Amino acid sequence: IIDACLDHDVNLAGVFASDGFVRNREFRGMKVESYAQAVERCGNDIVVLLAFGTNLPDVVKNIRKIARVHTLYIPEVPLYGGELFTREYYNRHYDEINDVQKLFCDGYSRLLYQEMIEYRLSARPHLLLRTQSPETSMAELLSASGISFALDGGAFRGDSTNDIISALSPDKVWAVEPDSRTFTKLKAYADSERRCVVEPVLAALCDTDGDIGFDASASRGSGAETKNRRAKTTAVTGMRIDSFVSDKGIRLDFIKLDVEGYEAAALSGAAETLKRFQPALAVSVYHRTE
Repeated sequence: IIDACLDHDVNLAGVFASDGFVRNREFRGMKVESYAQAVERCGNDIVVLLAFGTNLPDVVKNIRKIARVHTLYIPEVPLYGGELFTREYYNRHYDEINDVQKLFCDGYSRLLYQEMIEYRLSARPHLLLRTQSPETSMAELLSASGISFALDGGAFRGDSTNDIISALSPDKVWAVEPDSRTFTKLKAYADSERRCVVEPVLAALCDTDGDIGFDASASRGSGAETKNRRAKTTAVTGMRIDSFVSDKGIRLDFIKLDVEGYEAAALSGAAETLKRFQPALAVSVYHRTE
């Protein structure tokens, strides 16, 4: 977000965090202030750019409080390269965007899609109010589908695996995570899970089998192309879902992918699995504009 501001000659007055989260730190050469300090220094007539996502009720309540006092935008920028989703970009890709909207079979989905497009163009927070947590969406859309075998791509420490189990009650989940330090915590979670079998898999889902470069930071910022300043580049095992399914001799009823910009590659590596089993999909699409 800061890089995008600088590219468009938007000068930042500073960086603040919620009062209870401020420590004596700097970010990109700017001292991280408390909200109260930022307001005392700059006054109420400020534009606030929210630079994180959350669905925690207390945090959302605080965001809404700030939005009532100041002008608040929640800018959407591609994390792994590509153009900003500007009006010009929208106009250039209008036919493709419109074709996608026609694929939805219900009015609610079409409305939600339209609001997500408008949100990306305006960064206005009210357009995000209709969204749900992934767990709620999975439960509402898929709980009657008989999901027995699930694959969690980008399982992190097991939080999304926990959501999948809570929403869908599968018999088994293969939880795939490439960051070795995070994988240790994922394995501990898997060992403690009693509701179904969780098998942790140390690999990165993509469209090829074999070692690939990976920026490991033991955080949500780990990925194959993160440009994370605190990450250590290492080699991890790249794995196609098709190869995994074939080697294990299994079927998949559900695939979740949140793999830091490698979602398209992971889907390409699952082409035969998608044709054969037609699993339900939950895929993060915000990492790249395209």
